Amino acid sequence: MSLPTPKTTIPLKDKVYVPSDSNPDKSYCIHHFSQNAYSCTCMAWTVSKGRAIDNRTCKHLREVLGDEHEDLRVGPGVGIAKGKPKSKGKGKASATSSEATTSAIASTSKSAFTEAAAAEGAKKYAEPGAKKRPIAPLGRKAAAAQEDEVDQLDEEDVAQPAAKKKKEREGGIELLLAKKLDLADKSKKDPTGWWMSEKLDGVRAYWDGVSAMWSRVGNKFSAPQQFLDKLPKGHELDGELFLGRDRFDETSGIVRSISSPRWDEIRYMVFDIPSRGNEPFEARQRFLEQLFPRASPSTPTSSSAAEVNPAIDSGTVSSKEGSGFIRAVEQEKCKGWDHVEERLAQVKRLGGEGLMLRQSGSKYENKRSNTLLKVKTFYDAEARVVRHEPGKGRLQGLLGSLVCVMEDEKTEFKVGSGFDDARRAKPPPIGAIVTYRFQDLTKAGVPRFPTFVGERFDVTGPKDAVLDEKEVENE
Repeated sequence: MSLPTPKTTIPLKDKVYVPSDSNPDKSYCIHHFSQNAYSCTCMAWTVSKGRAIDNRTCKHLREVLGDEHEDLRVGPGVGIAKGKPKSKGKGKASATSSEATTSAIASTSKSAFTEAAAAEGAKKYAEPGAKKRPIAPLGRKAAAAQEDEVDQLDEEDVAQPAAKKKKEREGGIELLLAKKLDLADKSKKDPTGWWMSEKLDGVRAYWDGVSAMWSRVGNKFSAPQQFLDKLPKGHELDGELFLGRDRFDETSGIVRSISSPRWDEIRYMVFDIPSRGNEPFEARQRFLEQLFPRASPSTPTSSSAAEVNPAIDSGTVSSKEGSGFIRAVEQEKCKGWDHVEERLAQVKRLGGEGLMLRQSGSKYENKRSNTLLKVKTFYDAEARVVRHEPGKGRLQGLLGSLVCVMEDEKTEFKVGSGFDDARRAKPPPIGAIVTYRFQDLTKAGVPRFPTFVGERFDVTGPKDAVLDEKEVENE
């Protein structure tokens, strides 16, 4: 699509921060994430109903890119509240606001992370007395409470409180989710006879057997058509989009992009087939292994998954072998606790995340179930980024640590490890949800030795790990 030159050019994959003109304690992050596709952390962009993420706009995008550009990109008048003017009028006040925005954009454009960007992005949390309530994503209870803080919002675009209306899924199905197996209390569960596999450090993905892949919470992946064309029609698949061990953040970055050329590197590691969910797990696994060859249990990486797959011709799996990217995850019968601990230690040495156990003879349930257990030696959870702290010494000019809040949106802690220098130069923006990993909680209830795992796009908000029998609602 040929579009008019934007009023302010944002380089591809870059971000700028725009201060709120109604609340000096707030700023919004605009991200040019793909060709002719932009996002904004404001509520108006987040709750735009009925529009794909690459076809949304808001008043901040219009202010930065210009109305002419946005009218052609997403449609005339999109992102402008009904009955409200496109601008706040002419005069000194409007000019001052425009100049402030232009100045903020100039100082916070991030081809590399700078202290100026950190300071601008952190304003609403750093200043004394600032209201520590970040922008709420679609479906959260805070969305309705923030309604009066969002200028020019159409009433139809404001999310209703979760208590009154549950967020509707865009598509997909409720997937089978795991509960945690407690290694410290072996009296509660005997894993003998269960099916054991590696817990892959990828992005959960459901293939609907027709035309699309969906995230765990029902968001559609923007996978290239040539990727989708290789998936078998008529069979629903449940698995992980995967690059290799300890590469979650890299994988997440690729699969949340639109038609990234790096989709060619992604492997789809399949561990179940929901369309045959009433059959025992063993029967489902045999059918998967007729469709796709097994992935090696010792090296379930991107390269090993790329060896060979059956060729798919016109949606029908043939007996011919060809270049493929789908593998059936290897399952082995568990011989008991010693077997679990032996395999877990092996996976940890190889940089893996943990193990999964599936009950023999179990059916596929569309919920969190006792028939699927996860085994890990650490905890993971989600937090919201509220501030960037600049690095010192060798990290001068880069991110030093993320300041995050836990599920209560108040308790702060820092995540300073788990980043390479490239990620420190382009850290997750203010308001982003990130997964972190930690050993345990301190007496104050904050994570001890938290490590960054990756930025999330398929969850709606921060979620704490619970260190007792209750289960964490994250995978």
